[in-house]
Amino acid sequence: MSLSNKYISINPFTGQLIQEFPDWNRQRIKESISLSRDAYLKWHTTDISVRKKFLSSLATYLRQKVDEWAHVITSEMGKPINQSKAEILKSARLCDYYHDQLEPFSVDRKINLDGKKYGLVKAQPQGAVLGVMPWNFPVWQAIRFAVPVISGGNVVILKHAQNVGITAGLIEDAIRHASGIEGVLVNTYVSHEDAAMYLADDHVIGASLTGSERAGVAIGHLAGINIKKTVMELGGSDVFIVMDDADFDLSVKTAVNARLNNNGQTCIAAKRFFVHQNIYTNWIEAYKTILENIKIGDPKDTSNELSGLARNDLAATLSDQVMSTIKMGGQKVLSGGVDANNPSVYHPEIVVNIPDNSPLAIEETFGPVAAVFSFKDEEEMLTRVNLSRYGLGASVWSQDTKRALSIAERVQSGSVAINQMMSSDPRLPFGGIKKSGFGREMSQEGFMEFLNLKTIIVNNE
Repeated sequence: MSLSNKYISINPFTGQLIQEFPDWNRQRIKESISLSRDAYLKWHTTDISVRKKFLSSLATYLRQKVDEWAHVITSEMGKPINQSKAEILKSARLCDYYHDQLEPFSVDRKINLDGKKYGLVKAQPQGAVLGVMPWNFPVWQAIRFAVPVISGGNVVILKHAQNVGITAGLIEDAIRHASGIEGVLVNTYVSHEDAAMYLADDHVIGASLTGSERAGVAIGHLAGINIKKTVMELGGSDVFIVMDDADFDLSVKTAVNARLNNNGQTCIAAKRFFVHQNIYTNWIEAYKTILENIKIGDPKDTSNELSGLARNDLAATLSDQVMSTIKMGGQKVLSGGVDANNPSVYHPEIVVNIPDNSPLAIEETFGPVAAVFSFKDEEEMLTRVNLSRYGLGASVWSQDTKRALSIAERVQSGSVAINQMMSSDPRLPFGGIKKSGFGREMSQEGFMEFLNLKTIIVNNE
């Protein structure tokens, strides 16, 4: 089912209603802005030592709550429970990273000018940042956005996805516990339309969104008319390029994880596989063999590798994309699709002979469907790869590092992994280009996005 603007938590695998949340009215929204403003007045003047203590406390809290929170994540959006645990632990490691880097990131830059003149560049907080976050990594996405923002002295207003309202509340509890201040992160239950009230308020200085292209257009419009900065991580149709000299077995094994992680519901999941014609047939057979033996079932059973998608309509949409591609000339070499007894479950599929203008070639696909393309010429392959409207991540496989680097430099994307699965890392800036968005999260670049880089010029002459 589609959740529209209503905050309703439903176990996607069982269909069981878990909890409903009442919509906030305009008075409640105004009160939340006031709470956030009061928290900012307290938080933005805190010493670095206080913020480091916050980061340490939050990391400890997340590790203590890993089993409890993993159960909630899996219940609300359906990912295998071991992956829910991994998401929480990765969030804790991000806190560790900013704890260790907060002091060097916060040092003023001094630039010597003419004579006795010099300039200072100071990174200063400005207010609250609205975070519009998705359901597919409900803890990781929210934490990777919020922690750098809060570490720099700003505060956060969180509008999470409508199907993970319980998880959103847990995140608010965790930030309150670690900071000791009510309102450093305010979790909201508001409609898409009412979210405009936050961006219209002077206390809110910008927005960070991870979500669909449509959501990006809506938030971008609201931010634009209010002259507010945005960072956006939108859709992706990431490529997984396998050259003929790649480590065959490792590339196949990794391709399975790259497509199936989080039940295939990942922006930086490999979705389009370009395999050199010299190994194409054997590669597909090896890939198919593994997919045919994937264990599918209840996400709380740790022996299962794949479960249901987060909502039934997502499985139906994926099925439509596959069928449209087949009608245009694509062929299935592994047939799966929507389970006959559980409409949230989508069995893995492999599709080949895909027209370049078909849904599997040009659209983002959320679920365990692999679109596999054969190529002979490197330049021709790159042209086809870069036709995509998206540019989030990519993966290149070759045992010739120089060759792989050359390809990586020419792939139009924000990030490229060589001989490994594309994955975000707190130590590296992350973000996309083209319709995949703009701005960067994590690393020092993410820390600076919503800070005012104030220049002060000093003349001692």
